[in-house]
Amino acid sequence: MPSPGHAEKRTHRYRGKRSMGYGRVGKHRGKGARGGTGKSGYHKHKWSLTVKLAEEGTKVYGRHGFHPVVRPKERVINLYELEVLLGDKSEIDLTALGYRKLLGKGSIDRPVKVVVERASEKAVEQIRQAGGEVILAENT
Repeated sequence: MPSPGHAEKRTHRYRGKRSMGYGRVGKHRGKGARGGTGKSGYHKHKWSLTVKLAEEGTKVYGRHGFHPVVRPKERVINLYELEVLLGDKSEIDLTALGYRKLLGKGSIDRPVKVVVERASEKAVEQIRQAGGEVILAENT
């Protein structure tokens, strides 16, 4: 008899019954009882679950949303590449060259004036330490 306040567990009811209510011994043991992994079977034996989830507004399978075929890559440039582009000039307009962001990898040892849309904090700090300046251009 179960203790007061506790319902009798189903497993306890089936103690000594050998098959635990699943028919022939071993019917509920192997991987075959799973019905597939992941979302397999949603078009076949798990169809009732698909219908139930669709009523709740959950998308079960398939592709959702729009992904553009051509994803534009943002052109970035590092400080060490900037050194090569500058040559012997002291100022450069990176927006005119098609670069959108200046990153801080590398170092610069001379004062330069750089015009760019965006720049990382590290890049701005290194250019200012060298005596130069970074001008953030408006998005055009």
